[in-house]
Amino acid sequence: MKTRGTSRFNAFLVLTVILFWGSSFVVVKIALREGLTPIAIATFRFLIAGGLFLITILIEKKIRRNYKLLVEKKDFPMLLFLALTGVTFFFTAQYTGIQMAGASIAAILVCLLSPVLITVLSTIIFKEHLGKKQVFGIGIAALGTVIVVTGGT
Repeated sequence: MKTRGTSRFNAFLVLTVILFWGSSFVVVKIALREGLTPIAIATFRFLIAGGLFLITILIEKKIRRNYKLLVEKKDFPMLLFLALTGVTFFFTAQYTGIQMAGASIAAILVCLLSPVLITVLSTIIFKEHLGKKQVFGIGIAALGTVIVVTGGT
């Protein structure tokens, strides 16, 4: 019985994340209409998130006596690179896309093309093997994206 409660709670958490993530495109569009720039929105978003993470780390450190932030000095260059490429550039580009194309088109492009790009890069960088089904799926996703974005014309 405990498993079902945990599963329901986990499902609730997943749905909550989906709700926040999905609504973020619309919220960004509203912020853009109010005059904020894409870089300002990204900056505020991550200042707030960083503050919340810091609070979480401090609470966790207080609860556990032997708590360590599992980041070594040698990892900082890679973390800085990831922060710049995976956060700064990505969200600034996404918010600029929302500004130029609208929230729905930006959401469609991100949701449909991200898995395609991840799969292609994993094949190139990590030499992961793609089966016929994956190649077919990538083709369908790319075609579907083109159809949706161009309005089927």
